[in-house]
This record gives sequence, C-alpha cells and structure tokens, in this order.
Amino acid sequence: MVINIKNKIWQKPFLLRFGLIVIFAALAVTAYAIGRNQFGKVLAQTTPATITINPSDGSLPPDLPVNVTLDNNTNKVAFARVVILFDRTKINLSSEISVNETFSNILQKSTMQEANATGQIVVAAGVAPETPAPTGVISNFITFTLTSLSLNPNDTVQLSFDTLHMQFVETQDLAQVPLSVNTATYTLNFVATPTPDYTPTPTPEPTATLTPTPTPIPTNTPTPTLTPTPLPTATPTLLPTPTPTPDTVPPTVMITNPSNGAVIPKGTSITIQATASDNVGVSKVEFSVNGKIRCTDTSAPYECAWLLPINPNTTYTVLAKAYDTRNNTSTNQIVVTSSN
Repeated sequence: MVINIKNKIWQKPFLLRFGLIVIFAALAVTAYAIGRNQFGKVLAQTTPATITINPSDGSLPPDLPVNVTLDNNTNKVAFARVVILFDRTKINLSSEISVNETFSNILQKSTMQEANATGQIVVAAGVAPETPAPTGVISNFITFTLTSLSLNPNDTVQLSFDTLHMQFVETQDLAQVPLSVNTATYTLNFVATPTPDYTPTPTPEPTATLTPTPTPIPTNTPTPTLTPTPLPTATPTLLPTPTPTPDTVPPTVMITNPSNGAVIPKGTSITIQATASDNVGVSKVEFSVNGKIRCTDTSAPYECAWLLPINPNTTYTVLAKAYDTRNNTSTNQIVVTSSN
C-alpha cells in the first residue's frame, strides 16, 4: 500500500515516521479483520471484481460528472485502493472527490488541487469493523466532475486505471481480489464535420453516331495445321519429408525481487518480479507462495502483486515457474520472512 505523506511529517524523528507508516498501512484491513474475527481463514477460488468508469465515452464541455462503479460479485471487499490516471494538460477536476459512505475509513483521498497537479486520482479506504463488508454492485463508489482545458477541436483524452498500484482486499483471509477494469475516452470541443451539399451532374445531350459503311474482308487461304509430336512426361522424384527436431531445452527463470532471505514487514504489499528466457519462446510464468498459485503473467516484465499476511515471524517459500512454447518448464524459488 502506498501512502503519500507531507514532507514536513517526514522531517520528524525516525520513530514517528516508522509508526505512521505501520499505522496507516494496516489501519483499514487490520481493524476490519479484528472487528469481525476474520484471521486464519483460507481464501477459496475468487471471482474477479469489476471496476468501471462511467460514462465510458462522452464529450466536454459542458463539465462531465463521472462515477466509478464497483461490482464485487461475491467477494466481501473490506479495503480498496484505486488509482486513476488522466492528462492534466487537457482536463482537470472541477469538484472534490466523493467516496461511498460504506467505505468510511478514509486513509488517503486526493484533493481536487492535488489531482489536478499530478494527473492522478488516489483513493484508499476501508469498511468500518462494525459494518458488514459489501458484495455486489456499488454504483457510486467514487464520484467527481471533469472540466475541459484543451482548446483544440475534436481533441481526445482518456481516463485509465493504474492497476499496478491498486489493491482490493477480501475479508476471508485478507487476500488480494483480482480486478477487471475499463478505459474511458472523451472528446473535447466536439465539432461536427459539415456534409457537402449535393449538386446533381447534368445529363449530356445524346450525340448522333454515324454508322460507317463496312469494308469487305478478303477471304484468307487456310494454312495447314501442324500436328505437334508429344513429349514424354517427366516422372517427379519424391523427396523425403524432413523430421522436425524436438525442442527439449527448458526455459530459464530467476526471481529478482524480493531477494532470497529478505525480511519484509508483515501486512506489506510487494511486487514479486522475475526474468525468464528460452531458445524458442516463453509462454508464461506462474508465481506461487507456499505451493498456492497467486498469479500467471504471459508477457515480460513478469510480475505478481502479493500482500503479506499479518502473521509475524513467518517463513514463506516464493516460487516462479516458467513455461516455453513446447511446455518445457523450469523453476526458481526463494524464502522470505515476515517481521514483527
């Protein structure tokens, strides 16, 4: 979880800075889990949550109200961190950001001034311990209003989710919920292209055509036809079909982050990173923790977001398994430990 802290706070003594990081990072999910006694359960196979920007298309001006809809499906989401990116040279927010009252524990919310200065909207919020975690659709999860800055006719701009820095945490074992997102595209200063007036093409007057007098064609004397002598048909020589050489060379894979033996603060969100290569091609890389598959990435850079459980002094085996196009595999694993 990423929390922006004002510079003047970071100038405080070390113990104050460290305490603020731990408190802010764990506040929403830990408070909810303690209030509802959700620690220690195993997360079942999870249906992705869907988060969409509405409307997904439109035009400005006038100012356009935008609402972000969250469909949890059957997931009981207790904490959410959302990051939305936009081109601040073309559009700005004309209102402050509102968050649905179900997520009443606000850890971070961009002000209108901060969003317009950075080109990103950041909201991190959790459900209060006494409130049941919501499932299904939340139609007004985040709302705000956009205004156009561009003066160019028929200019375009996009709103998109920065999924690499987003998190949705389920209450069952504080595991991260997979996400499905969309991108919204808006037209700025729409100008319709005029349709040219139809001018009928005049029909030309018919011109009289003179019929020429035919010239008699002389009779040709027929030329005798020569009968060709047939040539012998060549018999093709069949060439043997080459036998393809099988690919038996496995790919190589190496976990580059975190390092082997690393000690990581409990409840911290990290990105597991790996490199993979093959003489033919890498088809995918699977990431697992303690034998349970967490992510599958089919293109480089190969990455997986993982939220460490809040259990202290616990050892986790992180494994990356690479597949090539012939299904040859290789693995690389490291061991990390959660701190107090």
